[in-house]
Amino acid sequence: MSNNFDDILNPPRKPRILTKRLGRQRKKAERDEVYALADATAEEVCADGGKFREYLDVQANFRHYSATNALLILAAKPDARRLGDKDFWRDQGVYIKRQEFGRPIKIVESNGEYPRDDGSIGVSYNIKRVYDISQTTSRMRAQPPVSHDARALLGALIYKKPVPIQSVDELPDGLGALYDHEQEAIFCLPRNGGKRSVLRGIKGIGTSRACSNRRRIRPANCEL
Repeated sequence: MSNNFDDILNPPRKPRILTKRLGRQRKKAERDEVYALADATAEEVCADGGKFREYLDVQANFRHYSATNALLILAAKPDARRLGDKDFWRDQGVYIKRQEFGRPIKIVESNGEYPRDDGSIGVSYNIKRVYDISQTTSRMRAQPPVSHDARALLGALIYKKPVPIQSVDELPDGLGALYDHEQEAIFCLPRNGGKRSVLRGIKGIGTSRACSNRRRIRPANCEL
């Protein structure tokens, strides 16, 4: 047996091009997994009244987050109160608990624009891992329950709307809201306010976000 351990101590490196390709594939697989979770959670929100109320609480607590990220927070930790990545919490002088480090909340973060092959401009997204304050060594005071009216909740929902929202007099097939991929706009019926309006917003914005990432989802339609 040879006593030459060079092949163990210095294993051959993978070609740089192959390494980059594998990295892109892993990132794409993770993005697909995260968007699938957001889509599945949106369906649960529209089908279950209790889940709907939980979603409204999350969106109200994180009003500057997109609808997609609110759905992801709802799926991972609906009782979250304050989020930040590990660097954010470190700057606050606290750290992620050891048992929580492997359980991050995955959200979607814009990575800037890029030119597509057809000359149009696309937006690149990365997955960001954040942690709730309860997952850190910080002591958190109990938060009183919050209650918001439908108008305030809908305002928070569309704060970072990905496409324009337009009111129309009618839509096909009895839909309450519809995302038109060609016009890149959400069309909504103005009647039936309150809960129905917020649900139409959830489905319309969720659909537009999914389509903007070239994923297929049925048109926005919630029957209550």
